[in-house]
Amino acid sequence: MPFNGPSVGGTGTPILMVGPRGVGKRTLAIAYAKASLCEAPVAGSACGKCTSCVDVAHNQSFMYVAPIDIAGANEQLITAIQKTMATGNSLAERVAMVLMNVDRLAPDLLDKLLKTVEEPGRDVALVMTATQLRDVRVAVRSRSRTIKLRRLSAEESALFVGARIGSSPPTAIDAVLATLDADARGLPHLLERACRKMLADGRKLGLGAAAPPMH
Repeated sequence: MPFNGPSVGGTGTPILMVGPRGVGKRTLAIAYAKASLCEAPVAGSACGKCTSCVDVAHNQSFMYVAPIDIAGANEQLITAIQKTMATGNSLAERVAMVLMNVDRLAPDLLDKLLKTVEEPGRDVALVMTATQLRDVRVAVRSRSRTIKLRRLSAEESALFVGARIGSSPPTAIDAVLATLDADARGLPHLLERACRKMLADGRKLGLGAAAPPMH
């Protein structure tokens, strides 16, 4: 998915990604955050080559904040996050931050965070994740751009597995899918784990080189 939404490349609305556990919210949120800092995005995605991308890849960027799980967070942690935003903005034009499980954070604390992001002089690319949209206050949803992620279809799951295990017979793809129950087969995180286990087991299924794993 290209990251050319309103929050990338300029001050914009926080992004709220919603979907079941394992659907890839964290992976996509990180990609959005990195793209927002990229100096030369390609089709809206981070180029991986510019100074900003290289600094992020080597954990040397003060603009990118690694994902923070704020489920059940207290006010002390929220205050620390606010200070991180302020410090980052004093050192760079833009800060990118990923906050996970905002649907499990006390509403008043989430509201406090969003107010900080909206302060004049702040340029924070904020990407949030949630499992249940109904557990995120309407006031927060109205101030965010919501992206709903769904499970993969059977065809999409097969293509996903095929890309991960490389050139291989259909039986290899079927073997990976058979290790998961019907509900799990549409979740990229679980599919990825099943593919990696299959490759690690070294089963003689004629598997080729695997594609880069999800993070």
